[in-house]
Amino acid sequence: MFFTHSWLKRFKLKEQVVIPMADIPILILAGSLFGAALNIIRGVSNDTSGELDYKKLLGGGVIAIVSALGAIVALDVVAVTEPVTQLVVGVLVGFGADFTFSKLKKE
Repeated sequence: MFFTHSWLKRFKLKEQVVIPMADIPILILAGSLFGAALNIIRGVSNDTSGELDYKKLLGGGVIAIVSALGAIVALDVVAVTEPVTQLVVGVLVGFGADFTFSKLKKE
C-alpha cells in the first residue's frame, strides 16, 4: 500500500500558532461599572426627587469603562491575578472616577 504509517511519519504536524489577544481583566471592568453604579445610587438617594436619570446612568457607565481601561494600562493590573483584588481595584476606580466627575460637573 502506498500510504503506510512509516511514510506518514516524515510529515510532522506543525504546532498551531496562537496569536495572543489583549488580556483585559473583565473583573476590573465589572467592578468599575459596579463602583460607578454605587456612586449613582448614592447620588439618587441624596437627591430630593429620588428619581433615576438615565443620562446619568449611561454617563456613569461610560466614565467607569474609560477609567477602568486607563487604570489597566497605567497600573499594569494584568499582573494582579487574584479575582478579589481585581474587583476591589475596579470598584475603587469606578466609584472614584464617577464621584470625581460628578463633583466637577457641579462646580
